[in-house]
Amino acid sequence: MTTPEERSFEKFKMLANLYVHEDNLFWHRFNILLILNSSAFGLSFLDVITKRCLTVLLVSFIGMFLSVSWFVMQGRGQKYLRHWITLARRHEEGENPAILPQVFTMEDELKSSYLLWERWWPGTNWANLVPLFFVVGWIARIFLK
Repeated sequence: MTTPEERSFEKFKMLANLYVHEDNLFWHRFNILLILNSSAFGLSFLDVITKRCLTVLLVSFIGMFLSVSWFVMQGRGQKYLRHWITLARRHEEGENPAILPQVFTMEDELKSSYLLWERWWPGTNWANLVPLFFVVGWIARIFLK
């Protein structure tokens, strides 16, 4: 039989482990998409690709799509990081929060503080700005054919 203190400690350990897992996933995804975007951007300047305007446009639009997707994934990843750390803090303060996240609807998403314009606002995590720099780079690449 476990005591309430042991169960509480196990719950806190589980919340901490979920946070660490989500943090590792966040940075793993960041690194993979940084490598993919950098590689695609570098390849877009090869002579084989630059000889054909259509190929440059295709690679650039794929790169832009990848960058925008990356930006959205980083924002949602931070949302889950904040969720787990908030639950751990609430648990530490004596509350007994539910561990499983709520199901978010589109209405909740629109009301949340994770809207697109707030993700890049000054003071935010710099990791959200990197995909935006790539979007600018891809747009410039289209015009530099």
